[in-house]
Amino acid sequence: RTSGLDDKPEPKQAQERGENLMRDYWAVRYEDLFPFILWILYVCVTVRNSSMHVKGS
Repeated sequence: RTSGLDDKPEPKQAQERGENLMRDYWAVRYEDLFPFILWILYVCVTVRNSSMHVKGS
């Protein structure tokens, strides 16, 4: 690790590092969006159920 040659990353290693960064980025985005998506699904189901009840009665 102390030699300067080892510090130079190979193209494949750099590409893998970039893919890992993108994967981490999207994982964070999905974690942020997950509650929002659940809320939208909940609202859609609730509206659909209420409209069905109104039609039924």
